[in-house]
Amino acid sequence: MAACLLYGSQIAFLTTDFTRLLDDYAHYRPTVLALVPRVLSRMYAVVMEKVNASKMKARLFERAMKSKLEEQKRGIFKQCGILDSLCFRPIRNRVGGRVRVIVCASAPLQPEVFQFTKSAFSCPVIEAYGSTESGGLITMTLPTDVTGGHAGSIALDMKIKLIDVPSMGLTVKRDGIGEICVISPANTPGYYKESEKTKELFDEDGFIRMGDIGRWTACGTLQIVDRCKNIFKLSQGEYVAPEKVEQVYALSPLVLNVYVDGNSLYSHTVAVVVPNFEKLQKQFPEFFDELLKENSGIGSDSKKLFAEACRKKKLAKLILNELNKLGAEKGLKGFEQA
Repeated sequence: MAACLLYGSQIAFLTTDFTRLLDDYAHYRPTVLALVPRVLSRMYAVVMEKVNASKMKARLFERAMKSKLEEQKRGIFKQCGILDSLCFRPIRNRVGGRVRVIVCASAPLQPEVFQFTKSAFSCPVIEAYGSTESGGLITMTLPTDVTGGHAGSIALDMKIKLIDVPSMGLTVKRDGIGEICVISPANTPGYYKESEKTKELFDEDGFIRMGDIGRWTACGTLQIVDRCKNIFKLSQGEYVAPEKVEQVYALSPLVLNVYVDGNSLYSHTVAVVVPNFEKLQKQFPEFFDELLKENSGIGSDSKKLFAEACRKKKLAKLILNELNKLGAEKGLKGFEQA
């Protein structure tokens, strides 16, 4: 935001709430979008549901994406051509049609969502990782990166190391992951009048402990796994990063919001889902027909119908089956599935 103000940019804020986000985009017509992964994941899910409704549309869209990504590997970002007009321009117009760069932070972005976003907006999509304590930027991806799934290369004058996490039984040498620690000339000297918190912030070498679990990729970029406090161990000993599972399940059109949790007493995770009522009615009409017969007094009151539907274990099983299918398609391991 400071950089935008420095260069004379206009800054817009939400008028009401998250449900009006696309309307605000269309009104303000932004050129720079700073987003969290969940917004892009929701956009991806909505678009791909429409695309996959037709085999011809799906093939055309896949071809258009492949062509875009090949161009972007060479640093070419253009918004023209027949395929672009058919597949991507309507998506860009929905958010004002002027987006020139997208910055995504706060959590890892699924590779397929990353590639979709780069193709649809035909502009650089930058994944960044940073913190206030470290002075801002720690790592970021390059504009020509088309793979996704990582937080990019180390920023200037920044040093990063991974350390063991004894409380979680993680060792970098054995597991290949560890807590991310950083040091730079811009590091904070500590928290104001908070000596105990300051001691907890630094390790013995003066590096800031970020509280995030990460790993190095084969190409030398940093990949964020999850927050240390979010990761939990199941009864059979496997560690689960819930944010990864949540991002996959959020791709389902049946899901408006999802929370994944677990502990060492159980061998599986648990997902708490806020379902998309309209999509449920379309996908499971027989279930809702039966429900209306059992509860004739509900009538046309959709809120009561939705509340009654959410009480039924049958609906929970139907949704769970769909989420597990999606999880398997996206490469989730068996123990990660709810």
